[in-house]
Amino acid sequence: MTISLSNQLLTRTPLFFKNLEPTTNHKHPSSSIVKCKKHEFRNRNPTVNPQSIKASPEDTHTLMHLNDFIEPDLTRMSFDESLYVLECMVKMGYKPDVAVCTRLIKGFFTVKKAEKAVKVMELLEKFGEPNVVTYNAMITGFCKMNRVREANRVLNRMRIRGISPDVITYTIIIECLCGRGKLGLALKVLDQMKEERNCEPDVVTYTILMEATLRGGDIGGAMKLLDEMLSRGLEPNIYTYNTILKGLCRKGMMDHAYELIRSLPARGCRPDVISYNTLLRAWVNSGDGDGGEKLLKEMVARGVQPNIQTYNLVLIRLCGKGMLDQAYKFIRSFPARGCKPNVISYNILLGALLDRGNWDDREKLVKEMLSTGCEPTVVTYSILLISLCRDGELNEAMKLLQIMVEIGITPDTYVYTPLIRASCKEGRLDLAIDLLDEMVSNGCSPNTLNYNVILSAMCKDGHADLAVDTFEKLCETGCLQDVSAFNSMLSVLWNIGERTKALNMVLRMIDKGIDPNEFTYCTLVSCLCKGGMVDEAMVLLKDMESCSFPPNVYIYNIILLGYCKSQRLDEAIGVFEEMIAKGCQPNEKTYIILINGFGFQGWRDEAIELGTTLFQMNVISSKSLLGLKKTFLKHQPGVVGKRSINVIAREKYSG
Repeated sequence: MTISLSNQLLTRTPLFFKNLEPTTNHKHPSSSIVKCKKHEFRNRNPTVNPQSIKASPEDTHTLMHLNDFIEPDLTRMSFDESLYVLECMVKMGYKPDVAVCTRLIKGFFTVKKAEKAVKVMELLEKFGEPNVVTYNAMITGFCKMNRVREANRVLNRMRIRGISPDVITYTIIIECLCGRGKLGLALKVLDQMKEERNCEPDVVTYTILMEATLRGGDIGGAMKLLDEMLSRGLEPNIYTYNTILKGLCRKGMMDHAYELIRSLPARGCRPDVISYNTLLRAWVNSGDGDGGEKLLKEMVARGVQPNIQTYNLVLIRLCGKGMLDQAYKFIRSFPARGCKPNVISYNILLGALLDRGNWDDREKLVKEMLSTGCEPTVVTYSILLISLCRDGELNEAMKLLQIMVEIGITPDTYVYTPLIRASCKEGRLDLAIDLLDEMVSNGCSPNTLNYNVILSAMCKDGHADLAVDTFEKLCETGCLQDVSAFNSMLSVLWNIGERTKALNMVLRMIDKGIDPNEFTYCTLVSCLCKGGMVDEAMVLLKDMESCSFPPNVYIYNIILLGYCKSQRLDEAIGVFEEMIAKGCQPNEKTYIILINGFGFQGWRDEAIELGTTLFQMNVISSKSLLGLKKTFLKHQPGVVGKRSINVIAREKYSG
């Protein structure tokens, strides 16, 4: 049964409006009937005839709780309900409140309902007055969903309405571009910022740019940004310095990282536990002797208290080196160091045990974990499930999944992913699909990887058309919206010989407004070279550069391999020279590809001689040289065509 809400009731329930005052005369004890304290700022349009709204009793209850929405806790009214009430109030002629509408826009983007956010903005633009904060919320939402074209349209509409972008607007755009690997465009936005009045880039802006620059391995570029930042009177904060530390560690420049962290007090900034944890993490990956223990001592000496993350990093190192006895001793020393092991600590050790097949020690460790008050988490079970699936014990893994559910632990994506992958690997596609359905029914949203594994299995099982149709349906429902999903389908379809379908995937991606990323180009280059279409791959290489995606050594190696397999060594050497000229550092695989190219073209002795020369120059390892000698045992005369690469290598590595 529906009731007609009178104008009197609606005028007392002005959602999205300011200066509301609760009445003391209400009949329903759980309702907050509110009335307007002032009306003049609402600009109610006298020419608009309020409409009679048909609503159910539940809708009436929603309208009676309008004031709940403007409180920080939005749990009592859903975003969809709030949008409904906003539409009702606009029909009554009320002017929406910009602050509450902005919060609603953010809420819709949080739950991936961009179209609803657009609807709120349309109502606000038509009947209210959006401000720069509202537009920033829209731009942020679209950028996080990788819908950059829509973000640009919002930016243009913002300018048309006479609202100037502020530093936050530009920083949002810069962060989005950096996140998509388009640093060159982000730097152009920075230049535009500097030309704008009252829109100076701040510490956050520069830190984001430095982080992206360092992620690309350009230490010099990051230092230039730091110098520019200082010249503009901006003081770096600890987050800025930690970003630089991370970049130095990523490049293996540990000495420079140590020097920087020790110079921070003189720069007016004290290193924190994150600073030292960054160095420790690099030490874990580098294998540098007892550097971790030295760092721990230095931290304490400088008054920085190690935290549980610090000790867990050391534990990861010990387990990674197979030093399980020392790991046991170290975890038991935590209390003496002023820190209690947590479930993550035990999970690290449990994972190391199971990686080495120590299932018997598993029970001992779990008992010790429970005795310290640490309850197994979903991660603990995930570690066990991964080990079972890796060892081919899928049925046992399914039993463990059932136990998890029975004791009240909700499986997450990390639990289902190895199970789905193992099911597909064993050809049990029906089980994989059942697990996917179970994920959804348990409130666990499948990720792109889950879908990709099943779609790949469909393709390899001879059901490419079904996989493409399923993929399209998933895209329509919003389950697959990112570039990685398209990259995966592109690669799988090409590898099973469905080249036309693979290339159509790229067209579909562009049509949906999803821009290719670096991995898209890598996938296409790899596919083209595997298909003998090296010239087409070279055209794509040039296209990459024009789109601000400089080819890396991985892509160059793919093209070199394609040329060598086609016995086009002169062109391979030309590409080799080009990559060096463009500052792309060849790796050991680069040289092995070229040496193999000479050898398989008949110049076996020359290939071994070149390999020996490069080994003496510490360019390739002894293991690689031994592999070359085993490959090219037979002597066949040939033209000594290796000189150009030999000369280039000597010029590169002789200082």
